[in-house]
Parts: sequence; C-alpha cells; structure tokens
Amino acid sequence: MIRSSPVMKHNSSRSRCIPSSPQVLTAHSRLLIIAGLTVIILVQLWGGGQWIQQNEVLLDRDAGGNLQTSLQYRWFLQHDIPSLAFYKSLTYSDAPTLSLIVQPFYHVLGVRLDSSLFASLALFACSIVLVFVLAVQIASWKVGLFAALLTSLLPIMVGLSRTVYPELPLTVALLLYLITLYRSQGFQAREWAYWAGAILGFGLLTDWIFIVLVTAPTIWVVRSSPRQKGELHSGAVFHSTILVFIKSLLMGALIGWLIYWPNRTFAMSQGGGDWILGGWSLLGAFFVFAASLPRSARNNFLTTVSLGVFVASLHYLPNIHTGLVAATDLWRTMVQGAVWERFQPLSFIPEAMWGLLAFWLIVPAALAPWIVLKLQRRSLLRQAAPLWLAVVSGFFVLPLVTTVDERILAPLAPLATILFAIGLAWYPFWGRRLLGASWLVVLALQWSLFTFNLPSPFDLSSQWLVQSAYITPANRGVADSRFNMIPRVLQAIAEHGVGGVQSLGVLVDTRQLYADAFRNEAVFRGMDLVVHDATEKDEEAWLKSMASQWLVITERDNDTAPETARRISVELLQNHPPFASLYDFVERYSLPDGNKIYLFHRPLGPGHPLIDQERVEATRQPAAFLKNNLRAQDTLIYTSSDLAVWVGMHEVDHRRTMILDRAEASLADILDDATGVWCVVSDVGATDLIDTISRATNAYHAFAADSPFAGIDVYGFSAESLKEIGTQPAWADLTLATVMTKQEIAAGDVLPLDVQWIGSLNSDRKASFRLLAESGEAIASNDRILMDRDRFGLFVPTSTTPGQYLLAALVYDAETFEPIPDSSGNLFSSIAVIDVH
Repeated sequence: MIRSSPVMKHNSSRSRCIPSSPQVLTAHSRLLIIAGLTVIILVQLWGGGQWIQQNEVLLDRDAGGNLQTSLQYRWFLQHDIPSLAFYKSLTYSDAPTLSLIVQPFYHVLGVRLDSSLFASLALFACSIVLVFVLAVQIASWKVGLFAALLTSLLPIMVGLSRTVYPELPLTVALLLYLITLYRSQGFQAREWAYWAGAILGFGLLTDWIFIVLVTAPTIWVVRSSPRQKGELHSGAVFHSTILVFIKSLLMGALIGWLIYWPNRTFAMSQGGGDWILGGWSLLGAFFVFAASLPRSARNNFLTTVSLGVFVASLHYLPNIHTGLVAATDLWRTMVQGAVWERFQPLSFIPEAMWGLLAFWLIVPAALAPWIVLKLQRRSLLRQAAPLWLAVVSGFFVLPLVTTVDERILAPLAPLATILFAIGLAWYPFWGRRLLGASWLVVLALQWSLFTFNLPSPFDLSSQWLVQSAYITPANRGVADSRFNMIPRVLQAIAEHGVGGVQSLGVLVDTRQLYADAFRNEAVFRGMDLVVHDATEKDEEAWLKSMASQWLVITERDNDTAPETARRISVELLQNHPPFASLYDFVERYSLPDGNKIYLFHRPLGPGHPLIDQERVEATRQPAAFLKNNLRAQDTLIYTSSDLAVWVGMHEVDHRRTMILDRAEASLADILDDATGVWCVVSDVGATDLIDTISRATNAYHAFAADSPFAGIDVYGFSAESLKEIGTQPAWADLTLATVMTKQEIAAGDVLPLDVQWIGSLNSDRKASFRLLAESGEAIASNDRILMDRDRFGLFVPTSTTPGQYLLAALVYDAETFEPIPDSSGNLFSSIAVIDVH
C-alpha cells in the first residue's frame, strides 16, 4: 500500500471542506490512476499527432523566432566541439531551454517543422502528468485525475502544444518547482532544496518571467516553515569559520574555471572577458558556501536560491549587456501610460484561453466554494495557498512587466484547473458529477472542433467558443495548406538557380507567409539560401529587396508590413524600373483568400552584396549623388547589372533607368531613347565605354566623379543654338578666343560650353571652368586639358538656389596646381553672367 496526500471530505452540512487524514491507495485505486493518466495522455498524443500530420502552416508566426533559434543551436551542436557548442548555445540573447529540448526530436525525427511540434506535444504530456502529481500533493488522486483531464482539454494548452513557444517548458518548470516546494516540507529537506534550486535555474533559463511566477509561493512557504531552535546562532557560528569560507572560494574558482576556460577564446571574441570567469567563480562560491551550512529551513532556502542563480547565470551572465538594455526598455515601457492600460488586454482572456461558454460554465461555479468559505473566514484547503499566490501574482504582475496575451498567462492555467477541481469537490455527490460532466462536455466539444476536420453542426466561428490565434483546425481557415506555397518557391529556386548559395528577399508579411517561414523551410530542406526580411525595417526595405537574387512580392494583404515595404511592393508590381530591367518574372501563386504571391529572379548582378559591407558603404556616396540630382526627365544609365545592384540598392529607384548588359537593343538605340540629363554609372577606369558614349552622341560631358567602386559621368544636351560670348580672357601666351554657351539654365541641367583656344597649348597647364556664386563658392566646375576646340558642360546641381552666377575660367599648373594669373592679374577670368532658375 502507498499513501497519497490528504484528501478533502465534505461534511453533512456542506458548510466547509477540510483535509482528512492521508488516504491509503489500494491496488484498485492505483490501477485507476495509471489507466486514467494513460488514456488522457494517449488521447492527447493521438489527437495532437493527427493535427500535426495534417497541418502545414505554423500558427501565429512564431513571433519570438524560437524555431529559428532552435535550428541555429542545432548547427552549433553539429559543427563545434561539445564544450564550445554548450557555451555558444548559452550566449544567445534568447533563453536556451526550449531550443535545447527540441534537439533530441530533430535527431530522432529529422530536422523539420513536425519535429519541433512533437517536442511541444511531449512537453504538454509532461505538464498533464505534473498537474496530477501536484494535485495529489495537496488534495487527492481523484482531484488530480480530474485536474489532469481538465488541463488536457484546455484550449490554450492544446493550442500551445501545436506551436513552438517557451510557455510549455515554463509551465513544466513551474509545476516541478511547486512540487519540490511541497516535497521540501517548508525547506526542511536538504535534498529537495537542491532539486528546487536546479528547477529554479531551469525555469529562469526558459524565461526570466519565471521569477514572477514563483516569488509569492516561495515567500509563503518560507514564512510558513517552522523555525528550528538555535538556527540563527548555528548559522552565525558557521559563517565565521574562515576555513569553510576559503574552501568555498576555491571550489567556486574551480567551477568557474571549468566552465569558462575551455571557451575563453570565443568569450573574448564576443566582447566578453575575464570578468565572466570572476562572476561564475563568485556565484559558484556562494552556492558551495550555502550548501556547507548546517541543515535548516533558512540555510536550505539559501542553498536553493544560490543554486538557481548559478544555473541561470550560465545564460544571463554572458548576456548581461543585452539584459541591461532589455531592463531599461522594460522600465521605460512600465512607466509610460496609465497602469490600467496595461491590463486592458486581459479582457479577451476568457474567450481566448477558455472560450466564453466554457469560461462562464466553469469559472464561477469553481470559484464559488472558495469565495463562500473565505467570506466565512474559513479556508477550503490551506495547502492550496501557494497555487493561489502564483495565479494571483502572475495575473496582476505579468501585465506590468511584459506584453500580455493568452500565451503569456498559459502557465497559470494548469494551476487554475487544480484549484477548480478542488472547488468542484466541495459540491455534493450528484452536483459535482453534473457540473464536472458539463465542463468536460464543453471542453471536449471545443477540442474536437479544433483537432479534427469532421462534419459538425457547430463551428469555431461561434462567439461562444474559443477564439485564439493559437487555435485552429488543421488545414482549415488560416491553417489552410494552400497558404503554404513556400515549398513551391524553394523548388523553383532549386530548379532555376545557377548553383551555389542563393539569396531570397521577402517583401511579404502575412500571418502565414513571412521571412522566418521561408528561412526555416530552407533549413529543413538543407538549402544554402540566405533569406532577407525586406519588411523588418522601413529604411532597409529597398536595400534588401534589390540585394536579393530572388524576390517574393505580395499583391495585397500586406498590412502587417511597414508602410515603406507596402509601398515598394505596389511599385515593383507596376513594372517599376530598375526592378523591371533587373528581374524576370518566374511564377505566380494564388492563395485561398484571393491574394496572389509573385516570384521574381535576378539572373545577373552580385549574388550576396550585403556580405561585402565595404562596398555597400562605398556605393552610398554615388547613390546619394544620384538621388539628390536626378530629375524625372533625366536618364540613369548603368553600364552593368552589377553596378545597378550595388548602387541601386541604396533606394535609387529612378523611373527612367537603363542597364546596358540587360538591354536587347544596340547602344545607339539605347542612347536614342535617353532624355534629359544623362547620369552614367560605370566601373572605375571604364574610359573606353565613356569615350564611346561621348562619340556616339552630341552630348556635353559635364561632370565626372569616382568612388572606390563606381564612377559617375554626367552628360547634357542643348536643343537650341549656343550664343557666342564676346569676352576673350587672355594669359601670357594663351587666349580663350571663343566661348559659346547659354546665359540661362535650370537647376539640375547642364550648361553647355563650346570653346576655342589659341596660343601655347602644352600639357603643362590645364583650365578649370567654374560657375561661381557671389560668395566665391563654386557650384559647378569642370577641369579640361587645353586643346584647340573643346566641347563640354558644367553640371548645375538641383539644389542650386535660383539667381545670377559668374562663369569664370582658371588656368593652373598641371603638376603643382598653382593658379596662373591672367593678363589683368586675376586668378579667375570672368566670362559671362549666367541666370539659374
């Protein structure tokens, strides 16, 4: 025979429910327990497995990127030595527990979405068993079985078992911790204090909000624990023992060294340092010292805290900088706005966690016994106080420290089922059976509706049933498999790609289709595919789109994307240059909601320009020149697709864009179609092509600028005859005999010049023609080699203020750059006054 914890008996007057003596479990009872738990878990595993096998769309987008992080952990575990992989995995900004739990499922079932979902399903099964164990600790096995059954049917718990979120391991950690609290008998048992510390660290490695959930129950247990006589005195004596103190420091240093030293190179490369070694050594010493104290409730509690902090520090200490930033952001969020606004999201909890019908059927009836006896200043079951404290403190504190939805509050739901099962036991025999049966019928109905695609007179769209982003039938509604066109996109990339690593830009951000979904599927398929999220930041939408060899664009329903990404999507689908010149249409995909997704491919240009950050930064300058000076009527000409990508990805989205190596016409035909001012972007040193353009047209070369990776040449034209200027500036043996130009020009245009020199035209000297403001600042210039006849222009930037400017010439020594005065002794020789408008 084995004994369970105290059970509750209902007295004849139904006025109160009190604990009875420990109940002896018969063989028949044990058989019922085993059979009941087995059936509950098998039904959930079967139903969850059926749903997972039918489902192809990950619910609620995995907003925290947990699936992606778990795949990164797998890569580290496969490619690094164990100690380094362990260290790397624990230095990610996200707590590592969920990602590490998923790894065995990847190993056994393969690297795919279903493997991670089966990991969540296994965690759900664990939580059901732990609910039973915890309920037995404070009530009876019958209460435990019913609470486990309620938990197995709770919509929010079932929904989370079909997603990849840390709330399920957080729930398991919370249940385990509460079980150890009860087993520790108020921290009287040292062995259970060790377990409590290990679970505390495990919970913190799952999510930092674990501390919010366990603080109140822990304080209650500590305050309720009986004090041992002379406890403070013995502890004080032990604290003064210098030998134990030294031993603790040495042991702590050894522990810290064993963790840190094998990974010191990586730690230094990540901005860490020896201070991490010192931190782990001190925390390890704190634990060793606490564990060396005499056994007592106070010292055992200190052991639990020190062990939990040390285990959690494996992740949080290397990430202390990230943690401080997060804490600052959290404080800023907490102090902004009214407190009541933080609790507004709780209004949808009934329909999202339970369903309105289930909520109003279960919660009032389950709470009534607790409230009635509380009003009578009696307790239904005093041992349940830690559960109440965890639920109430979590419900009121979590909205203050984090963004709240039903997922965040899910760890509290299993505790509520235990409390509700205890409340149900207060009712008379037939009353609790009818109430319990009605609860199970409603929950089971909801469970069947979002688990199986069976014909039913009911529908989840009813406002009385559960409404949650984490709950939907497999292959129906938002989970319709036709939304999952990602495998078709990746198949097209695999078939049409040129080999090697490919890049995919995602300008789509819907519930089913987003960058991480493409990225995860690529990893599952073992593809070398770099996925750029072009909807993540407004300022990077164009950059990441044009930097990608492949691009996915949505026709509509892109409401969750930033405004810039939505605008760019619309523009690109309207045959927008230079996109139309660079990208070829590949395929269109129709979705169940009528939306359409388009796949485009850029066959030419760099594959991964964002990897070369030096060139990315170097091409910002020419891109800025183009964006600041191109007008609608002007023509932008790229001499190659490479340059069109490198420069154009800095949001140079000019409408009149031509790319020479993508054009089917001849160079002459291309130039015939060009209008306005021409801005030609070419590789540095590509003088032959520039000379060809100059000879093939009657253009005036007005501007030339080189960056480390790209050169810009500006050409202008004149549809009207130029006017000869009468001024003839002269130098000792040189005269500017003829100057033909226009005396009025628009900002952003090219001032044409046709000049003739007479005299000594040696290569020792050069001439600089400039357009000078009244202050003497040159707004445009062009330096020329002296020749008999010269034809060129001055580019007037679009930012030029309207007004009168002086056209002047300067002759200087080609080697020393020393100015040579003209015949009147002036450095600048005035030619004409030009009106800029």
